[in-house]
Amino acid sequence: MVLILPEARGYSHCPAGSTTAGLQASIRSVLENDFGDDLSRLSVRILGSYVIIEGLVESDVSMDEIVAVAEAIAGRGNVRLSVFRH
Repeated sequence: MVLILPEARGYSHCPAGSTTAGLQASIRSVLENDFGDDLSRLSVRILGSYVIIEGLVESDVSMDEIVAVAEAIAGRGNVRLSVFRH
């Protein structure tokens, strides 16, 4: 059984007033713009007040850079990363 919290649904609202779908799209768009196709295997999810970024990268993309980009949008301390080099 999987519990999907109201905050995780695409139409719920984040504290800053944006929707979770908008927040996901913004982060995904900036990451793809900054890092290109190298991040095609990444997943960006919202869980409560956290942005969860999971997946694989093919090159030595700095994990700190991914977190910094996502935190610039989602807020400092609101990003959790689980990314591995493929």
